Amino acid sequence: MSLRFVIGRAGSGKTEYCLKEIAQKQKQQKGHFILLVPEQYSMQAYKELIEKTEGRGILQAEVLDFNSLAYKIFQKKGIEKTIPLNSVSKSMILRKILNQNKNEFLYFKNSLDQQGFVEELSTTITEMFQYQMDTETLKLYEKNDKLSQKVKDKLSDLRIIMKGYQDFLKQEYISGDELLDLLAERLQSTEYWENTEIWLDGFYGFTPQEYKVIKQLLRLSKCVTITLTLDEKSFYKQSIPLYHGFYEPYMTSKKLKEIAAEQHCFMEKEIVLCENKRTTKKGLLFLEKYYFQYYNNKIDCSEGISLVVAKNRYEEMTILAETIILLLKEQNLRYKDIAIVTNGFQLYEKSLRGILEEYNIPYFIDKKREIISHPLIELVRSVLETMIYQFNYESMFGYLKTGYSLLTQEETDILENYVLAYGIKGKKWFLDTWEYGMQNKTEEQKTEINLLKQKAISPLQNLYQMSKDKQNYTLLEWSKALFEFLQSVDASNKTLQMIEQAETIEQAKEYHQIWSMLVELLESGAEILGDEKMTIIEFYNIMEAGLEQSKMGIVPPTIDSVIIGDIERSRLPEVKVLFVLGANEGILPSPVEENGIFTEGERESLMIAGAELAPDSKRRAFEEQYLIYRGFTKPSEKLYISYCIADLEGKPLRPSSVVVKLKRMFIDLKEKFDSEQLEHMATPQTAIHFLGEQMRKYFLHENDDDMDVVWKDAYSYYNTNEMWQEQIAMLKRGLFAQEIIESLSKKMVQKMYGNKIYSSVSRLEQFSRCPFSFFAQYGLKAKERQLYQLRIPDLGILFHEVMDYFSKSLQQNHISWSDLEQQQSDEIIESAVEETAPKLSNQILLDTSGNRYLMQRLKRISKRAAWTLARHMQMGNFENYGTEVEFGFESILPPIVIELSGGEKLLLNGKIDRVDIMDKDNTRYVKIIDYKSGQKSFDYSDIYYGLQLQLLIYLDAFLENNKQQFDIKPGAVFYFHMKDPSITVKKEMSSEEIYDALFKELKMSGLVLNDIKVIQGLDNIFDSGKEDSLTPSVTSSIIPVSSLKNGSVGKSAKVTDEQNYQKLMDFSKKRAKEIGEALMEGEIVPYPYRKGNDIQCTYCPYYSICRFDRTSMNSNYRTMRKLNEEDFWNLISSEKDE
Repeated sequence: MSLRFVIGRAGSGKTEYCLKEIAQKQKQQKGHFILLVPEQYSMQAYKELIEKTEGRGILQAEVLDFNSLAYKIFQKKGIEKTIPLNSVSKSMILRKILNQNKNEFLYFKNSLDQQGFVEELSTTITEMFQYQMDTETLKLYEKNDKLSQKVKDKLSDLRIIMKGYQDFLKQEYISGDELLDLLAERLQSTEYWENTEIWLDGFYGFTPQEYKVIKQLLRLSKCVTITLTLDEKSFYKQSIPLYHGFYEPYMTSKKLKEIAAEQHCFMEKEIVLCENKRTTKKGLLFLEKYYFQYYNNKIDCSEGISLVVAKNRYEEMTILAETIILLLKEQNLRYKDIAIVTNGFQLYEKSLRGILEEYNIPYFIDKKREIISHPLIELVRSVLETMIYQFNYESMFGYLKTGYSLLTQEETDILENYVLAYGIKGKKWFLDTWEYGMQNKTEEQKTEINLLKQKAISPLQNLYQMSKDKQNYTLLEWSKALFEFLQSVDASNKTLQMIEQAETIEQAKEYHQIWSMLVELLESGAEILGDEKMTIIEFYNIMEAGLEQSKMGIVPPTIDSVIIGDIERSRLPEVKVLFVLGANEGILPSPVEENGIFTEGERESLMIAGAELAPDSKRRAFEEQYLIYRGFTKPSEKLYISYCIADLEGKPLRPSSVVVKLKRMFIDLKEKFDSEQLEHMATPQTAIHFLGEQMRKYFLHENDDDMDVVWKDAYSYYNTNEMWQEQIAMLKRGLFAQEIIESLSKKMVQKMYGNKIYSSVSRLEQFSRCPFSFFAQYGLKAKERQLYQLRIPDLGILFHEVMDYFSKSLQQNHISWSDLEQQQSDEIIESAVEETAPKLSNQILLDTSGNRYLMQRLKRISKRAAWTLARHMQMGNFENYGTEVEFGFESILPPIVIELSGGEKLLLNGKIDRVDIMDKDNTRYVKIIDYKSGQKSFDYSDIYYGLQLQLLIYLDAFLENNKQQFDIKPGAVFYFHMKDPSITVKKEMSSEEIYDALFKELKMSGLVLNDIKVIQGLDNIFDSGKEDSLTPSVTSSIIPVSSLKNGSVGKSAKVTDEQNYQKLMDFSKKRAKEIGEALMEGEIVPYPYRKGNDIQCTYCPYYSICRFDRTSMNSNYRTMRKLNEEDFWNLISSEKDE
C-alpha cells in the first residue's frame, strides 16, 4: 500500500519510464501489473508496451482504462446488473422520461423538442454522477435561498429526470454513469491484491468518481504509480495560483496526497525526470521550458519551429500538404511520423480530406463521426417525419432523395416537379388518381405520373395506417413496422451495393458500420423500451435521441498514415513533425462553450452555494493553455503553426494569442507567407491548379514578366502529354471565356426568325434589360420549375382579369361609369374575384387559410382600385372605349409593324389594359391606362434606355389605326397601381379625410398632353369655366398635374405638347427598331442593366446559367444614368443630329 509519483515536464520520458519498468518487472515473472490510461489512449499504450517487451508479449501485464477495469472486476466478482447501457440507449431512455413527465416540468417544458436538448441533458446527468450530485442533494439545493428561481426550477426538473433515470437503472441495466460508483463498491469489498502494482499514465486530473476508485486501488495494491506532467518546483509548493500553467496537475497531486494520507498509505520517494528526452532542437526545447514564462524569456533561435501565414484556409491546407510531400522526399520521413491537429475540426475536416486525397497522402482522423447525416439515417428520419408532418414536401422528398426509395433519380425528379407544381401534400398523396394539370396530357403521361406516385407511397402504407390509428402502439411494434419498411425498399441490399461501389476501404467500412448501428439501435430500443406504448411522435423523438448520440469510430486503413486529431483531446503517438492548423483567434484557444443545461452564471452560483461541479469557464480557459502546451511539445523535430489572414469570403481574421506569444519568445521567428514554386509541383495532379494562375498572368498580360522557366516546362509537359489534354484544354477555355462576344450565327438567326420577328413590346423591354435573359426565355424557352405558390406575376394576371371582368360586366349590364355607385362596384368585384381566383395557379388561393385570407385582401385592393377608377371617370369627361384592346393577326387591331434596315419586319402584338376617349371640338383625345401591381412609374430614363416603350408604342398604334376616321390626338398615358395604400396619420382625422388621403395615394403616374381641354377633361377640378385657363392653385388627386395662381400649368406637372408627344412615340419606335436589328444580329451576350442600386441580375431566373460574373473586372453592366426631362430631350436631339 504505497503511492509514488513520477513527475516531469512534457517530453521528459514519464511514459517511457513506466513502460520500461513494467517490462523489466515482467521479466522477473513475479506479480501482476496494470497500466491504467485514459480510454482514448489505451490502444496506443498497448502497442507501446508490446514494443518494450521485445517480442515476448505481455502475459502478466494489462493495459486498461477505468471502464474496462470495471468490467474486468465485474467478471471476476459478479454483479447483479448484467445489461450494459450505452450512450445511445441512455438518450432513448431520457427521451422516454421527458415524454412521461412533460407536464411536471417547471422550466424545461418548452425545451423538450429542441434539437440537441437530450444530448445536453445527458451531459449534465453524467456530470451529476461524476460529482456525486444525487437526487437528495439536488433537492437540498432547490431550497437554497442564494439561488435564483430559474436555477431552482432547473434543479427541480433535473431531479425528476434523474429519479426516473435511476429508477430505470434499478432494473438489470448498468450505465456508464454509475459504472465507477459500482466499481468502487466492488473494490471496497475486495481483499488485498497480493503483488499487484498499478501505473496511471496520461492523466492530469480525475473526477470524484475516479478518485473513489483510486482510493480503493491504493488500499488493494502493493504500489500505485501516477505520472503527472508537472515541474519539480511546482510539485513541492504549498499552493500555486489558478493561472499557473501547471495548476491542474498540481491540484491533482495535492488531492492524491490527501487520499493517500486518509488510507494510511506509504508515500514513496517521487521520481523526478528533468531532462527533455524528446527533442534536441533548440527552439522546441526553449518552447517547452518557457511556454508559461514567455514574457520575460526570449531567444534568437527558433530551430524546429515554423510559423506559416496563408491567405485563406484552402491555401493553408494546400501548403500543409505540399510541405508533407517535401518532408517525405527530403528528410526520409514516413507518414506515421507526422500528425495534424486543430481546434477547428468543423471548419477544416471536409476540405482537409479532399486536399490530402488529392496529394495521395494517407490519413486517419482520430475522431468518432456522427451518423445523423448519412443517407440511411436520413431515410429513417424522413420517413418518420413524413408520417408526423402529413406527407409534406420536405419530408417526402427527403425520403425519396436518399437513394433508398423504389424510384430512380430521374423518376424522383419527374415526380418532384409535378408535386411542386400542384401543391401535393397530405391526403392528396392517397387519391386514387391524380388529375391535376392533366387536361392537355396524354393517357400515357397520366399513367406514368400515377405509377410514380404509387411506387413512392406503397412502402409507407403500413406505417401510415398505424400513424392514423387513434390507439398507441408499443415501441417494439413501431420498430417492426420501420424495419418492414426498410425491407420493402430493399435497404440492406442497397447498402451492400454502396459498400461494393465505395471508392475507399474507409468509406466501405462506414456504410457497413452504419447499417449495423441502425439495426443495433432498433434492437436495443426494443429490448429496453419494447413494451412501452407511444405515439408516432414519441417513437420518432426516441429514435432521434438515439441517432444523435450514435457515433462511429473508424480503424486506420493503414499503419503508415498521417494522424489527424484535436490538439487538446487526441492521444498522439511519438511524432517527429506536428502541424497545428487554424492558429486564429476564436479557434485556438477555443471559445468557451456552455456544456449541459446550466449557463456559466448558473454554475458559478451553484458552486458558491457549495456544489462541486466540473471546472467553470475561467478554469477551463487556463486548463486549455496547459493542453496547448502539451500539444505543442509533442513533436521531436518540427512544429509548424499556421493561421489565415482571411476566410474564403475575404473577411479578415486575426492571429491567435498563441502566435503573439511565440513571436515574443522567438526573436528570429519569421512568418512564411506562401509556398515556394517547387512546392506547388509536389505532384502532377496538384501542380496543374497553380499552372492556371501562371498561364493567366502570362497570356492575359497581368504582369510584364515572362513566365518562369519552371512553369514553362510544366506547361510543355501537360501540353504534350496525351493524359492531360482534356485538363489543359479546359484551362485554356477558362482563360479566354470572358473575351468571347456571344452571338448567334446568321444561319441560326434565320432559322429562329426568318424575315419576320414575331414579338411584343414587353419582350423588347426584356431584351433591353438583358439580351441573354431574353434569349434564355424566348429563344431557348428555358422555364423555371413550376411551383405551387403565388408570385408577383400571378397577382398581376389576377388583377388584370378582375378589371377586365369588371369593365365587361358594366357593358353587359348597360351601366355607365358615370352612373356607377360604390355598392354596385363592390358587388361586381366580389363576383369577379370569386370567379377568377379559382383559375389562378391550380386553385392556390383556395388551398390554405393563409391564401384564403390573401384572397380577401385582394378583394379589398380590387374594390378600392375599381371604385377609384370609377371616381376618376366621374370626375372627368373621358369615356371608356374598351378594355383588353388587342393588337395582332386575329385581333380587332392589326399587329404593329416596324420595318428593319435589312428589309426584315418586326411584328408586335399586345394588349392595352384600358382605352378611354374624349371627343371635344371635333377632335378625339385618347387616354391609355396600364394596370400595374408593382411600383412602375413614368420615367424618361426608362424610355430612353428601352425599358418603358409599351405605353407610347401602343398609343401610337391606336392613333395610327384610327386617324382615317377621326381627327385623333394623344391625350395621356398612365400607369395605375393596383395596391393597398397606407398613410401616416400625424393628427386626428375624420373618416372623410382618411378616405381622401387614401384616394390621393392612388394617383396615376404618366404624361398628359399640355392642352387645357384635355387637363380639364381628365379632372374637372381644373374646370374654371374658361377655355384658356385652369382653376388657379389646385392640385389633382387623379393625375400628375397642378395649377399656378394665374391658372397656368404648374412647373412640376408631367405634361408635354403635341409635337413632343409625337417625338416620344417616334423615339419609342426607333428604340424598338434598334432592338429588332440587334435580334437579327443574333445578340445574346449577358449585358444586364444597372440603374443606381437596381440591377437586372437581382431577380433574374437565368443568372445561374449566363456566366455573368458580377465580381469580375471584365464583366460590364449597361449602366443607366438618371435622366430628367431636359436631359432626355437633349439626348434625343443629339441622336437626331448624328
